[in-house]
Amino acid sequence: MTKKKLEILEICTGEIVDMNIVQMKKEKIQKNKKMFFGEIIKNCFVSAFLKAE
Repeated sequence: MTKKKLEILEICTGEIVDMNIVQMKKEKIQKNKKMFFGEIIKNCFVSAFLKAE
């Protein structure tokens, strides 16, 4: 997957926001959520299989 480079500067409440930084933060949060939910699902499967035995 290629990285999209956003060159848009948005003016929010009189502040200039670099959209590259905003996008990187969003991607990092998404990645963390995926890892977190992946761990929960993995742990659920492991405990379910242990109980089954």
